[in-house]
Amino acid sequence: MDSTNPPTPTSTRKTGNAPTLKQAVEALAGVCDGAVRRDHHGFNAYDARIGHALALLPEDEWAPGHRLLAYRLLEKYRAQLAAMGIDYDQITPPPQRCISVHVDPIYGTQLLVTFEYDPELYQAVRALPRRFWRGNMGSWAIPLSGPGVAESLAELRKIAVKYHFEIAEGVREAVHSALANQTVPERR
Repeated sequence: MDSTNPPTPTSTRKTGNAPTLKQAVEALAGVCDGAVRRDHHGFNAYDARIGHALALLPEDEWAPGHRLLAYRLLEKYRAQLAAMGIDYDQITPPPQRCISVHVDPIYGTQLLVTFEYDPELYQAVRALPRRFWRGNMGSWAIPLSGPGVAESLAELRKIAVKYHFEIAEGVREAVHSALANQTVPERR
């Protein structure tokens, strides 16, 4: 195989069907070395971890937020995808009014809140204690350990109920585990 040209995924070329998000992510991950030795082959160094995590995660375990994240991520790789026979514009976009909470697929130590911009929701999430923006994932992150976790998770729950968040599989277990691992400071 020629190492300078990415392989063409046969699954989308042979069938003529529109490619799926998963197929496009797997195609990029399949030629990616994280921009260590080769540029313009797969994900850039900044996106490589999330791209590879999504490629390894079975598609039936993708939360709506994963789909939205993958779709946004793939847009910047249009030229590479086209060279592999994948037309980004033929990929079915996920619902844009998707609001989801899912466990960070890389480390599992944070909840990721993903949504299309809405000023009111943005302010509500931004007011959460200990939250921070994960720009490479297009999501707000809430740590599942450390001081103030219970308060952050309680506030996140209120927002999730108010805005009808879609809660991905595994989130409830991660929250219960995080709360169970919290230590109560001794009173003096």
